[in-house]
Amino acid sequence: MSLLYLITFGSVGYGAYIWLLQVVEPSKVATYAYVNPVIALMLGSLIASETVSAWTIGCSLFILAAVFIIISSKKKSPQVTEVSEERVVDNFRKTKLKGTV
Repeated sequence: MSLLYLITFGSVGYGAYIWLLQVVEPSKVATYAYVNPVIALMLGSLIASETVSAWTIGCSLFILAAVFIIISSKKKSPQVTEVSEERVVDNFRKTKLKGTV
């Protein structure tokens, strides 16, 4: 039974992961690795009546807050400055002159 579960939900999860990599930034997709243990804790508590300490709840909230920060952050575009050819040649000459002195 467990093998069937792993084959079914594992392939669905892997397919979703591959699709997300094509649609979203990799840094945001990677957050699944942080959320999975929290979900496992919740499911264990709900389904198997496992005990969850206050420390575990606090750490889980910390993890979820960090994931929220990563997901809600805006992608910064790199700063592009235009440089004239004259400036490049000038800098090249200055460095060449410094090297010969």
